[in-house]
Amino acid sequence: MVRRASASAGEKGLTLVEATVALVLLVAVIGLAVSTLLTTTRVLGQASDHAVVEATAQRAANIVIVEVRQSGRPGSGSGIAVDAGTPTPGGGPNRIVFRKNLGFDETTETITWSPAVTFAFEYDDRESGNGLDDDGDGLVDEGRLVRLDTDPGGAARRIVVADRLLDTLRFELDPGGGFVTLTVEAAARLEDGTVRKHVVREQVSLRN
Repeated sequence: MVRRASASAGEKGLTLVEATVALVLLVAVIGLAVSTLLTTTRVLGQASDHAVVEATAQRAANIVIVEVRQSGRPGSGSGIAVDAGTPTPGGGPNRIVFRKNLGFDETTETITWSPAVTFAFEYDDRESGNGLDDDGDGLVDEGRLVRLDTDPGGAARRIVVADRLLDTLRFELDPGGGFVTLTVEAAARLEDGTVRKHVVREQVSLRN
C-alpha cells in the first residue's frame, strides 16, 4: 500500500477565502491606478486646452502688433483709424485700418506707404452677437480676426488670422496718437463643459 506524504504547512495552497481577498485587493489596486490615470489625463488635457487658448490669443496679438508697428501716427500719411467694423453688444472699435511705412524715397523725398491694411473682427458664420450659443459649440458670440488688403495686382485679399476669439476684441487709438492698445480674448470649451478664456492686452507704439 502506497501512502501519500502530507504537505507541510509552508507548501499548502491558497484557500478560497485567501484567493478571494487577494482578488479583491488586486481589483482595488487596478481601480486606483485607472482612476489616477484618468485624472492625470483629464488634468493634462485641460492644461493642453489652456495652452492652446493662450497661444491663440497671443498669436493673434503678435501678428497685429508686428504690422501696426510699421504704421505711423495720425496725420503722418499712415491713415490710421479705428472704428466698430462689426457692431457688438459691448460696442467699441474692433477694426483698425492703416498703411505701413515702406521707407523713404530719396528721389521724391517722401515716405512710401503701402496700400491700406485692415484687421477686423467678424462673427462666425452662425453667430450674431445676440448673447446665445447659436452654433452649439459651447461658446457665445465667438468669431475670428481677419486681415484684409490688396495684392500687388490690386486684387482684394482676405486672410483669417485666428478664430475662437470673443467679441471683446478691441483696438483703441491713443487720443494723442502715440500708440494703439490691442485687446484680444480667446476661448475654448473643455470636456467638463466649462469655458477657458485668456486675454492678451498690448500697447503698440506708432512711428513718428
